[in-house]
Amino acid sequence: MERKKYSGKLILVFFVMMVGFQLSSQPGFKMNLYQSYISGDMVRWQQEVIQIEQMRNLSDWQKVELLEGYYGLIGWLLGNEKTREAKSYIGKGEKLMDEMLQANPANSTVLAFQGAFYGFSIGLQKYKAVVLGPKSMNAVKRALELDPGNIQAHIEKGNILYYS
Repeated sequence: MERKKYSGKLILVFFVMMVGFQLSSQPGFKMNLYQSYISGDMVRWQQEVIQIEQMRNLSDWQKVELLEGYYGLIGWLLGNEKTREAKSYIGKGEKLMDEMLQANPANSTVLAFQGAFYGFSIGLQKYKAVVLGPKSMNAVKRALELDPGNIQAHIEKGNILYYS
């Protein structure tokens, strides 16, 4: 009898170790982006974005991570005057956000990113500021109404106030 209890515990420990090993051997997209960010390796960042774009049936959190990937990449591309590539990623991000907001119009993080993407578009075409500026602020205001503690929405509100 004693031996059965021990073997059951051993199997449980082995199972937990295997699951833990599986999870640790597949680092998340967010961690890979973070490593790219702290090392300043935007080529790796872009490769991570491309890799997650190729995945099928992304979960909602993976879609948000993809938006984060686009967000950082677009900012870098605009800062390095690579506007054609930036426009491409803005379009991809807008399409993803439209899909996500259609499924859940109260997603405050996606609304915050929407405000940021309007800002990116203004950076590309200044004459659109009259139309896109209020849209950007309204998206961020809505995000903060839905979730007053949303960090991304606060960041975007700060960006709007700084750049306007």
